[in-house]
Amino acid sequence: MMVGNVPTEYVDDVEDVKNWCNETYDKEFGGYFGTLRKLYQRMQSSTVPITDEELQEILIDAPLYLFSVSEKISAFRIQLELVKLKIKSKQRDDKSADVFEDTLYVRVNEIVLDRVEREISFSRELIMGAKKIWDSRRRTDAVNPIGEVVPTDPELPDWSPKSSTRGKTYIT
Repeated sequence: MMVGNVPTEYVDDVEDVKNWCNETYDKEFGGYFGTLRKLYQRMQSSTVPITDEELQEILIDAPLYLFSVSEKISAFRIQLELVKLKIKSKQRDDKSADVFEDTLYVRVNEIVLDRVEREISFSRELIMGAKKIWDSRRRTDAVNPIGEVVPTDPELPDWSPKSSTRGKTYIT
């Protein structure tokens, strides 16, 4: 019998491994990507446009998060490589050594790293999208400046709608 795509006898094991993956991800990397996911949701809002402050957070903080994640990934990979070497050593010393749990540990952590790699790709795309929005807003501001337009010709007199135009000539 099957539960979803999983044979009944493995359902508990599969759930345990899923929980283990999620806990490891949350503990090691979740804090870096949680904020970016929230900002992504803000970018997707069709009712309230993302603010310039939120765009700045993406453009400034996200690359710093990614740098920290890279450092963490390196440490994580070193740990996994050490476990892999220990597994090989165990198997070489004792051909019948039971390395199932060790191998499972390595595989689960590789799955977590795969997830982190996808999150990094997502974050890069988010940064590029935020940059496009930011640039688009800056171009619009340059074309349609907000605020009072200051005349460039100092010869023109100030206009006052309450005063008479008599004696004031704008076109000569």
